[in-house]
Amino acid sequence: MEKRTAPTAKGIVISIISGVLSAALGAYSVTALLVAPAFLSCAFSAWGYGVGAVGLISYAATAYLVGGASASVYMMACVLPASFAIGFIIMKKKPWRTAVSLGALLMGLGLYANICLPSILQGLEPFAGIAATVSEVSSELAAALEAGGASADTIKLIKLLFADAEEYAGKMTMQYLTAGSMIAALIDTLIARSLTRRVNNDIRPMAPMPLWQLSNNYNYAAGFALLGAVVTLIAGLNNADAVLSVAENVIMGPLALMGFCYLDFLTKIGRPGSKAKRIVLYIFVIVFPGRTTVLALVGLLDRIMKVRRRYVPSKRNSAAGSRDNSDRDNDNDKNGK
Repeated sequence: MEKRTAPTAKGIVISIISGVLSAALGAYSVTALLVAPAFLSCAFSAWGYGVGAVGLISYAATAYLVGGASASVYMMACVLPASFAIGFIIMKKKPWRTAVSLGALLMGLGLYANICLPSILQGLEPFAGIAATVSEVSSELAAALEAGGASADTIKLIKLLFADAEEYAGKMTMQYLTAGSMIAALIDTLIARSLTRRVNNDIRPMAPMPLWQLSNNYNYAAGFALLGAVVTLIAGLNNADAVLSVAENVIMGPLALMGFCYLDFLTKIGRPGSKAKRIVLYIFVIVFPGRTTVLALVGLLDRIMKVRRRYVPSKRNSAAGSRDNSDRDNDNDKNGK
């Protein structure tokens, strides 16, 4: 296939527009903030370092103009390192899993620094600011309910609920922070790859979602996260529950994704009616309370039995299967298999 690349001048214009719009929207929307790397990283992967740097500079300048000095630092810490990492990995034709993992790590560190660093610099616990905010909201809500004539039992229940939230502020913060950064990095990588392919088709092939696999590096990451959580718990260090939440997400999140891929894989083989089966699967993922645990168990079983790794595509899917096998073989070579 002949390599297709858009002119650099067009890339600069697109990069500037992406940076300006991403920063302008990200100042008012957390969702826009988390998906900004999808567009900024595309400038790197499609046109290279120079055009990518233009996008990052335009993002930083717009963030400063829109949000001021403090807000712009927060926005840049959450977006710029992840944008560069995802774009660089796609440009260098590394596995998509590397882009997701590194992007999630950098985005998570940026979010953590901006949430916890102010409290740390004041000599307080990392989540002291979150706990103080919860306590303030609890007091204001209780006062409003009391002024509105609410019963004493209702006010007491509200205070108990907020007291629990204050006690577990660190755990809940790290749980949502880790899960949010992982999901955002996956979405950003998929969008960046799709946009890059439209501009420059010379990127690493990616397997279809039903055949996605975790690399061997996942074993090391999961083991390191589990070891860190165990050491923290044994030592009785502060915020051990927060560290445990991070380890839980690092271990179960990727497995849950693989479990979903395996179930999606099952809907595409065998008898007809895959559309109905996929609808049932999506409904399950949306409404079932214990979906993460169930999907993680399914993903673990699939990883142990290696069902999808032994799958031989039919002639109808031979092209996709060839790309997938090539992608997996290259990844296995890099992982020492």
